[in-house]
Amino acid sequence: MSADDGPREKRSSAGGEAPETARPLASIVRGEAIRADAEERIKPDPARVAAGWDRRFVIERARVADFVALYEESGFEVAVDPVAPELLEDECADCALVARLDYVQVYVRKRD
Repeated sequence: MSADDGPREKRSSAGGEAPETARPLASIVRGEAIRADAEERIKPDPARVAAGWDRRFVIERARVADFVALYEESGFEVAVDPVAPELLEDECADCALVARLDYVQVYVRKRD
C-alpha cells in the first residue's frame, strides 16, 4: 500500500476549483482571514487597557451578543466598543474595511 492509496479529495473537472458545496465555506474562511489580520493591526484602546480591560477580539456587531453572554456567565465584565478610526494602522486597508462594516472590539475583565 503506497501513500497514494489513502482517501482522496474530490475535485471538480474545472481546473481543480472547489466543488459547489465548498464555495460558501471558502468565502467564510476568506472573511475570517481578513478579520484576523485586521484584528492584529487594530490597536486596543489605551484607556481601556489602562483601566484593566483585556481586549479579546474584533467581531461583527451582529455576532457579539452571544459572546457577551458567554463571558458574563463566566464571571467577566464585558465592554463592547466600536472600532475607532484613531486605533487603525495608517496602511491597513482591511482594518478600515472592518471599521466601516460595523465591527466592534470586545474587552473583558474579571468581576470584583
